Amino acid sequence: MKKKHLFTGLLALGILGGCVSEEEPSTSGSGTEGGGNEQESINLRLNAGLSGEDANTAAFTTPWMETVEEETSGQVTFDAFFNQELVPLGEEIRALQDGTIDLAAPVLPTYNPDQFPLSDVPMLPLKSSDSIIAAKAYADLIRSDVELADGKTFADFEFGEHGMKALPVQPVSQYTIGAVGGHEFSDAASLQNLSLRTGGRAHEIFVQELGSGSVSMPWSEEFEALSRGALDGNVRSVVDYKPYGFDELITTSITGLAIGHFPLVWLMPEDKWNELPEDVQTIMEDEAYALAESTVKQELFDQALIDAEEAGIELVAVADLEQGAQDLLEEASTNTWQAWIDAKESEGLPGLETAKLWRDLVIEHGGEVHDPILELE
Repeated sequence: MKKKHLFTGLLALGILGGCVSEEEPSTSGSGTEGGGNEQESINLRLNAGLSGEDANTAAFTTPWMETVEEETSGQVTFDAFFNQELVPLGEEIRALQDGTIDLAAPVLPTYNPDQFPLSDVPMLPLKSSDSIIAAKAYADLIRSDVELADGKTFADFEFGEHGMKALPVQPVSQYTIGAVGGHEFSDAASLQNLSLRTGGRAHEIFVQELGSGSVSMPWSEEFEALSRGALDGNVRSVVDYKPYGFDELITTSITGLAIGHFPLVWLMPEDKWNELPEDVQTIMEDEAYALAESTVKQELFDQALIDAEEAGIELVAVADLEQGAQDLLEEASTNTWQAWIDAKESEGLPGLETAKLWRDLVIEHGGEVHDPILELE
C-alpha cells in the first residue's frame, strides 16, 4: 500500500475542486505511421459530492486521486468537484449515465434504496466494530464471488444492474446515538420516545425497535432541525460532529456502540471503464483496495472523540448504562437484523444470504455480532 499518500490527503482538503469545463472528458493519444502509439492522456471528471473537509475525502478521494495520477506518471488527471457543486447527492447515477461526470467517488447508495436495495447491509447493528474492520469487510463484500441468488454476486445485484463498475470506499466509522438539549442517557427509558434523524432503512428499524421515532430528512436540513428542537438527536458517527457543526448542538453521545457503518462506493460506467488501458484499470483498482487498509478514518475517529469532549459533549460508555438499557440495545440490534432480512425477502431479494455474507466478513476481520445473529442460517 502507498502509505505516504494517505496523510497528504489531509493537507489537500478543499483545494482540488475546479471550474466546470464545457468540454467533454477527453481521452486522447497520437500514433505513428509504423503503428506505435504514444501514451494516451486521460482526463476524468470526478464528483465527490461531500465536503472537502469530510473524513471520506481525507481517507479515500484525495489519496486515491493522488496515487492514480502519480502511478500513471500524469497520464491520468482529474477535474474534481466537491460539496455538490456539480451533481447533487443522490443524482450520481443519472450524471454518470448522461456523461456529466466520468466517475463518482463516493456515491452514497442508501440515499437511493430503490436503486441499491441491498447496500444498507453494512448499517446493520454490530456488537463491536471499528473503521478498519468495516473497511476490510466492505472491500471483500464488493469483490465477493459468492452467488447470492440467480448466479449474481452482491456487486452484480447492486451495481452491475446499472451498468456500473464498483470499487470500495471505506464505510463511515461506527454510528451511535447523540442527543441535544442536555438529554442524559442512563436507563432503558432514556433511549425511548426520542425523535432521531436516521440516514437509512436499517437505522430506521433500529430506532423504532428501541421505542423511539425515526425521522428521515436530507443531511443538509439536519443541523437546522436539531438547532430548533425539531429533533432530539441523531444516529451518526462522532466523526461527523465537527465537520458538519453538530458539535455545537449535541450535548450527550454514547460510546462503545456500533450501530453499523454508513456505506460508500466508487462508481464508473462499465463502458468507460472498459475503454481505459488495462494498466490504468489495475492501478485504480489496486489503490482502492489498498486503501481498505488505511488507518486514516480510525485516527480521525479517535481524534473526533477528543474533539467532542473538548466541545463539552458528555460521552457515556454503553458499558456504563444501566443493564436494562444495555439489554434494550442488544434486543433492538438483533430485531433489526431479522426485520431487515424479512423486508428484503418480501421484495424478492436475497436478504438472508446478503446478511449472512456481511456477518461472516465482519467476523473474519475481527468484528462481533450478538449471539442470535450467529445462528442465522
